[in-house]
Amino acid sequence: MKDKKISKKWIVLISAVTAAITLAIATFFAYQFFSSNDADIAARVNREVITVVQLDAEVARIAVQSPAVFDMNEEGEVRKMLLDEFIDRTLLEQEAKKEGVTASDEDIEEQIDIVKSAYVDEQALNEALSAAGYTLDTLRAQIAYDLLVQGLLDKRTSETSLEEIVRELRTSARIEILDPYIIAYEEAQE
Repeated sequence: MKDKKISKKWIVLISAVTAAITLAIATFFAYQFFSSNDADIAARVNREVITVVQLDAEVARIAVQSPAVFDMNEEGEVRKMLLDEFIDRTLLEQEAKKEGVTASDEDIEEQIDIVKSAYVDEQALNEALSAAGYTLDTLRAQIAYDLLVQGLLDKRTSETSLEEIVRELRTSARIEILDPYIIAYEEAQE
């Protein structure tokens, strides 16, 4: 009789510990998913995050690629333009996913091969990419994005422009701008 009570106590104890661990893990992942340090987030687009690190990297790329952009504009304005591009890109990628538009690896590699054929060798290609602030991986990502956009346009009527699609997506999207530089820039413009 005593053995049964002990085994029941152990079962209850093990069950309680398992439940507590499961709850702790679920809470941790829910916290990670639903709340991030807003200081690390430049914007949220329909719950998808654009990080400050991503935005800073693009600002740095543009500073190297086109320094004249910074000569003609304040950094806040440049950051805003680039973040708007990130937002538009995110919206278009979300819409492509929703509509089942994809870019196959085969199509991406075909486009990469076309680009490569314009250069004498891979070193010349890499030098040209580097001068433009790109790598082969970022070129691949850009080509994939371009193919997604083309697929979206192909699914729509021929009269629909990319700007109209983006405008339509922006009106129904939930967009939060959290980048402090952009917020300060916009407040200074008012």
